[in-house]
Amino acid sequence: MTPNNIFARVRLGEVIRRQGEIERALKIHIELSIREQLTLTERIVIYKALTEDYETAGINDKALSHLDQLLAIDKTNTWALDHSLQHLASKGDWSAYIETCKKLASLRGESPNSRRMAIVYSLEGDRLSAGGKAKEGRLRYREAIKYSPAFPGAYIGLAESYRRENVSMKRCTRSRI
Repeated sequence: MTPNNIFARVRLGEVIRRQGEIERALKIHIELSIREQLTLTERIVIYKALTEDYETAGINDKALSHLDQLLAIDKTNTWALDHSLQHLASKGDWSAYIETCKKLASLRGESPNSRRMAIVYSLEGDRLSAGGKAKEGRLRYREAIKYSPAFPGAYIGLAESYRRENVSMKRCTRSRI
């Protein structure tokens, strides 16, 4: 099969997906993905199509899996990194989100959005604090403050973390008496 035929089949699958026949589009793209002798460019186009198929179908884990495969081939693919952000946010994987956001901004030659980074660092701080890792959570809140000193969520999270730690210390002291 010539490359033009592969690209034509990918496009055919995309048209079929847009018409609402997601299962049929998936079948076409999966069939293409298992072929041997594909170039890296062909694999990237196929993984991109599969990602969009699974996103349309609402199967986000499989979409993220294909994004990971795409990024294994091309670590600088901004389309894949941008789509990964959406999936990481929906999963609440803030640590991976932060790293992906920084990488994407670096590839685009810009600095990460300060407000967005403050929010995400605060969310990661919340996750860590709730998981019993108050010290690591406070470090994330401080990072959030560095990105946006006017963002109140980071200050609230930081204060709450300290408050919770003091309460737990008092409980330990009382229970030993």
